[in-house]
Amino acid sequence: MDKPYLIEQIGRAAFQRACTQARNAAPAMGTRTQSQSYHSPLPQWIDRMIWEQADGLTTAQRLRLSVSMYRDLPCYGVLLGLMCRYQGLDRVHQKLYWFEVRRMLSHGDPAWSGPIEYHLALDWFERNDDGATIWQTLRRAANPALLRSLLRSSGPAAWSLKMALYRELLADPAWHAAIYASVLASYGGVYGQIDRVEALTVLHHLILPHRDDAEWRSMLTVLGHGDRYTNGFGVKAFHAPQQDDEGSGDQAHRG
Repeated sequence: MDKPYLIEQIGRAAFQRACTQARNAAPAMGTRTQSQSYHSPLPQWIDRMIWEQADGLTTAQRLRLSVSMYRDLPCYGVLLGLMCRYQGLDRVHQKLYWFEVRRMLSHGDPAWSGPIEYHLALDWFERNDDGATIWQTLRRAANPALLRSLLRSSGPAAWSLKMALYRELLADPAWHAAIYASVLASYGGVYGQIDRVEALTVLHHLILPHRDDAEWRSMLTVLGHGDRYTNGFGVKAFHAPQQDDEGSGDQAHRG
């Protein structure tokens, strides 16, 4: 079984229509600006064909074929199928999966990146105990496109991981808008991870010529009050210290 066979089974015209719909919806996946969505049983069918009905393929071949289909049909459904298969892979093939993810994000194609960024935030940084390991895997020797994807998906990632990256990037104003968006997601996401004291320090170093001044003032106000490690939904950071040198709760923001 190979890609031409799968496309033939789907039908070339039907597959092309599905790919166009998926690519149009993919860049804004999971964002406030998402105006289109792609929902279809096709990703599940592709997953079953590759992983359950394709005789004679090695695990690496199945994985690469799934990734190849994703490049044509970039959608969360394909990634969700791969996520389920990932749990049963050995470490060698899990590393191969992340190699392919890195390669796609490094390319900078918004259609490839959009669903992967949503997948990272939802399935790895928000819910998975391996989130820190995956963060470091992606961050290591990352090119600018990959780093931007990492920042866009970073809301639920541990604050300490984000802060270390902010420190590396703050000296270059070209990164400031992306850092600001990451801080906003850290505060405004349901499972966003934040340290309000450190977030305020970051914001005061940013140069944002096109910022929304009302939003900016609001962020400075809300970050200056309330529990240090609690986001805008009242959810406390998973890895927050029980107490810190500056005090905890509102005391860290007074005076």
